[in-house]
Amino acid sequence: MSTSKIRMPAPYGQNHPTYDPEEPSSATRFFDEVEMAATEAGITDEPATVIKWALSYLPEAIKKRWAQLTMDGATQRTYAQWRAEVMKILPRRAQEEAGSLVRLDALVTKWARDPISRHDRADFYDFTLGFVAEARAVNASISNRELVRMYLRCLTSAFRERLQEKLTPGTNRSAEDPYEWEAVVATAQSLVAGGTTGPFGDLSLEPSTREYSRIKLESGGNSGGSKALETIRVKQEEMESNFQSMLSKLDVMGIQMKEFAHQREGPNGPHNAAVFQQMAGPVHPSRRESFQYPTAHLLLLQGGGPYVDGLPDAGVR
Repeated sequence: MSTSKIRMPAPYGQNHPTYDPEEPSSATRFFDEVEMAATEAGITDEPATVIKWALSYLPEAIKKRWAQLTMDGATQRTYAQWRAEVMKILPRRAQEEAGSLVRLDALVTKWARDPISRHDRADFYDFTLGFVAEARAVNASISNRELVRMYLRCLTSAFRERLQEKLTPGTNRSAEDPYEWEAVVATAQSLVAGGTTGPFGDLSLEPSTREYSRIKLESGGNSGGSKALETIRVKQEEMESNFQSMLSKLDVMGIQMKEFAHQREGPNGPHNAAVFQQMAGPVHPSRRESFQYPTAHLLLLQGGGPYVDGLPDAGVR
C-alpha cells in the first residue's frame, strides 16, 4: 500500500499561512502555522527550505525585507532564529495577540469589582487561568509592575497581605518592582492549593465573601485599611438586607390593603369607596364658602387686626 507524502501548502493556493501587514499581531499566527506545516511535511531539519516556503507566502514587499534576515553573516539562521529577528523589526503590538489587551482589561475590571479570596477556589482558578493566558500574549506591551498591580487588584485585602508575606523579592530587582508577575501568580496558586493540605486544611483561611460571611471586627486599637474596607463591606450588606426587608413588608401591606378594600366593598360599594376618598382628601365646605362670598368673610374681620391691614377701604365697608 502506497502512502502519499505530505507537502507544504502551495503559495498560489488559498490554504497556506498568511500574514497581514495591516495587522502586525498576525505575525505570531503566521510563524506558528508555517512551523506546523513544516513539521507535517517532515522538513523541520532543513531551516533554509522552511524559510524559503515561509517567504513564498508573503506579499512581495514584505518578502524582500524579511529575506534579508535569513543569514547571520555567512551562516544560515535556523527557523527560530530567523523568526526572532523578524519579530524585532515589527511594531510592538505584533508581540501581542489580537484582542488580548482588551480581554485582559475586561477580566481585571470584572474581578476588581468583587475581589477573590483564598476560599473562592473556583473563581480564583477561573480568573488566574484567564489572566495568565492574556498576560503572556501582551507581556511585551505591558510592564511587569503593571501586570502585578492588575493581578493584585482582583484579590481581597486579606489574600494580598498573606501573599506578600510569602513573596521573596527577585534577584537584582528594584524596590519599585520587586516581584516577577509569574512568581506572584505561582505563589498565589500555592497558597490556594495549600488550603486543602493536611488533615484539617488551612486553619488561617479567611471566610468566603461570596457567602456573605460576617467578619468580627475588634473595637479600639489601630484599625488598618483592610479593617476599614471590611467594615464598609459589612455595612453595605446590612443596608441591602434592610432594604430588601422593607420592600417585602411594603408588598405585604399592599396585598393586605387590597384585601381590606375588597372586603369593605360588596352591596354598598359606592358608599365604601367614598369613605376612602374622604380619607385621602377631606373637603372643607367653610373654606369653599369663604371664597364664594368674600365680602361676607371680610365683614367678619372688621375691627382691624393683622388680617385687615393694607386692604382697600371699599372691601371693609
